[in-house]
Amino acid sequence: MKPDPPKPPVSNPTSDDSRLEDLRHLILGDEEDLLHRLQQRVEDQGQRAKDISQVLPEAILLRQQQDSKLHKALAPVVEQGLKDSIRKDPRPMADALAPTLGMAIRKAITQALRGMVESLNRALEHSFSVQGLKWRFEAVRTGKPFAEILLLRSLRYRVEQVFLIHKETGLLLAHEATTDPLAPNGDLVSGMLTAIRDFVADSFGTKDRDALQTLEVGDYSVWVEPGPFAVIAVVIRGQAPATLKKVLQETIESIHIKQGNDLADFSGDTKAFDAAGPDLRDCLLSQDQGETQAKKISPVLILLAALLVTALTLWGVFSLRQSRRWDAFVESLRQQPGIVVIATGSEEGRYQIRGLLDPLAVDPEELLSRSLLADDKVVMHWEPYQALHAAFIEQRARRMLRPPESVHLLFDKGTLRVRGSAPATWLDEAERLAPLVPGIEQLDSSELQLSVSTQSLSK
Repeated sequence: MKPDPPKPPVSNPTSDDSRLEDLRHLILGDEEDLLHRLQQRVEDQGQRAKDISQVLPEAILLRQQQDSKLHKALAPVVEQGLKDSIRKDPRPMADALAPTLGMAIRKAITQALRGMVESLNRALEHSFSVQGLKWRFEAVRTGKPFAEILLLRSLRYRVEQVFLIHKETGLLLAHEATTDPLAPNGDLVSGMLTAIRDFVADSFGTKDRDALQTLEVGDYSVWVEPGPFAVIAVVIRGQAPATLKKVLQETIESIHIKQGNDLADFSGDTKAFDAAGPDLRDCLLSQDQGETQAKKISPVLILLAALLVTALTLWGVFSLRQSRRWDAFVESLRQQPGIVVIATGSEEGRYQIRGLLDPLAVDPEELLSRSLLADDKVVMHWEPYQALHAAFIEQRARRMLRPPESVHLLFDKGTLRVRGSAPATWLDEAERLAPLVPGIEQLDSSELQLSVSTQSLSK
């Protein structure tokens, strides 16, 4: 009988895997830890937010320098955020804009009033003068409005239109004009100016299209001021001074400083150049003939100004006197016992007063008649109440208790003191009724002498 062959050793899978895992950990231990930490860092949103916040400002600056896609992406978010903020609470936005809007409104009102006064002065002067009558006759003879004749004869110069034109394409970027209906069409002038500049450059063989800087067209003259990427052109009626040239130079320089990138990258969209409107409007200058020489003020205007000042002075005097009378009347009401003034004011041109009135107090209508205020100018609303003045409490006590002539009543700090002489029956009735009088807490009859009534003697 042969012996059994020896059995091969049985391997342990778990032990082998453990050894392989130990070997891999020895070889790749540092890299595994690094990958594990990186995985945790990527999956942790809070940590990722901190990492992005450290480079976000620099990333925004770099992206802004590349193109305008960041602006376009953020614009809807910012606009919606502003709308939601204003809809939720408009006060912060109003507080932020109030200083700027206030200054702009005051400036606009000042300019409008100045222009109105100047126009009134010019119209009055020319309406009541020989020259004005001649101009009216000319308006009737030529069929033109008198305002147009007045403008043509009295105006030294006026800039009626301002154009911002792209230098390479000749497209109109922005345009500002006066409200004069006689001003020529902006697109026509821009197209004509571009065509003439191209014609001059081709005809005279010049490569510089900026050679044309002045153009005369009937009653108008066109001045052109070139810049690196755009030109500014103005349409002028009359003879403009040389100082206007400096204004145009400063304007085109300012526009290039503010919007140089937009001009250099212009691809046909002119919406971005709406921001140039304020600079262009500053070029809409004008000057009358009377501004260049010493001139007498119209007597009619002096008379109107004197009448206006007189009327304002009289109105101010009467208003001040009326206000003082009203203040004195209100103060007199406050001094009267039994009258409590709660609120005063004015509504629809009438004084209003509200308060409390004790029936025993002085009649407010009597005080009103003494104040010299018109009755129809004062409206009073009184609510009844009972004042706790000592004199009023004594009067109410006399009405309710009906003491005989030999009894004297004196109220002091909640106590009604009774002096003199009176029958016992009256004292009993007084002790019962006295607490019913507002303000009386107790009745003191220690100084009262009881007398025997006639009815008791007969019994």
